[in-house]
Amino acid sequence: MRSPKISAAFWLRQIVGWFIDTSRNYHGFLDDSGNLTTIDIPGSRFTQAHGINDCGQIVLDFLGSDGYDHAVLDHGGTFTMINVPGATYTFAEGINNGGQIVGYFQDAAGLHGFLATPVAAVPEPRMFPVIAGCLLSLFTMVCRRKLASYVALFTAS
Repeated sequence: MRSPKISAAFWLRQIVGWFIDTSRNYHGFLDDSGNLTTIDIPGSRFTQAHGINDCGQIVLDFLGSDGYDHAVLDHGGTFTMINVPGATYTFAEGINNGGQIVGYFQDAAGLHGFLATPVAAVPEPRMFPVIAGCLLSLFTMVCRRKLASYVALFTAS
């Protein structure tokens, strides 16, 4: 086994990297305080782990069945693809503690670097609370009008 590259999250005592086995397959790995775990993208003979942050998020590259290289974010065993639109291949080289991913990609115009910044998902409002809020507002408005007419009736007498 040889590992040409490693990256570390020192506070977590975690190291990621990659190695080549005797069959010339590439595998990513995570060394978590001495416990070694191989990270392989299903169906790929080529997986490399390049970076890890203090949250334990790992960036990897793999050779897909389509013959192109793709970048992936691994967070707790959940893989999220990181592909630049129009690119023939995308490589992720590192990730910081804010979740920003740096790397490079190839497209028809040549080789380019990228910085991917995570965007917080905005949850869609569910219909029930929206409808309930509208009905509550309508009910409040009707009650205020009735109360105002009762007050006007008693002050006039």
